[in-house]
Amino acid sequence: MLEYKVFSEEHTKPYVLLLHGIGGSANIFFPQIKEYKKHFNVVALHLRGHKGSPSVYSNSSSFSFKEAANDIIEVMDQLRIKKAHFVGVSLGTVIIHQLLSMAPNRVETAVLGGAITKVNLISRLLLAFGKLAKNVMPYLWLYSLFARVLMPRKNH
Repeated sequence: MLEYKVFSEEHTKPYVLLLHGIGGSANIFFPQIKEYKKHFNVVALHLRGHKGSPSVYSNSSSFSFKEAANDIIEVMDQLRIKKAHFVGVSLGTVIIHQLLSMAPNRVETAVLGGAITKVNLISRLLLAFGKLAKNVMPYLWLYSLFARVLMPRKNH
């Protein structure tokens, strides 16, 4: 099961689930959580391969966005959340998109920041490089390098 943290649990408030990007964690939402807690029960998730969640290689099948969406549904089921609002960044947007196609009845609304519409050759090469380099290069260097490649201009 994915690692997650619930902020505020009032039965009268709707839920919002926060999904981070690749190489990140739910910590990127720290500045927003204080405000969200005023209006929502907030669930900050760590996706597969991030923080204390299972590795993307933890089962025999290869990782897929469908599997990632099922991870989210599993957390929702455990917390007895029938329907929620979603906020996603980068990879989180891809998983929310998958959720919308698999289980649209579980999504109240969705906010997609830095949405990825497809995984192209450059994305695949970066992921392969990241997989090789993550054990020898400091995380922050790798993350900064990827950000520079994907968002080279100052206005990004």
